[in-house]
Amino acid sequence: MSDDIGGFLSRKGAIPLVSLLNVEDGRIVNQLHSQLNVSRQSLSDLLKEAYEKDIVDREYLMSDHGNAKRFVLTQRGIKIAEKIDELGLYESYEELQTIRSEYDMKSDKLRVWASKNPL
Repeated sequence: MSDDIGGFLSRKGAIPLVSLLNVEDGRIVNQLHSQLNVSRQSLSDLLKEAYEKDIVDREYLMSDHGNAKRFVLTQRGIKIAEKIDELGLYESYEELQTIRSEYDMKSDKLRVWASKNPL
């Protein structure tokens, strides 16, 4: 098992992934995908690497649907999540997502304006 935790945390989506899993009973993949700004394949790769690095583990609850994949934090993952919380990183991620969305919306308005107004 490679312990390059810093390398893992530098990947897009890794920090919010750990933060989102910092809840009782973890989350299923569909819940994670709807809250992260990564493709399904990237999420799958992140979860695989987090599992290999002993940051997450797989779990099944009786209430889960047939083939739902649920992930929970390990003790190592909990320590990382606590540091993420201490630094306020997830809040910064949410702010960044809001700003990115606002930027995209305003950029779209500019493109619409430019297409309707010959310069």
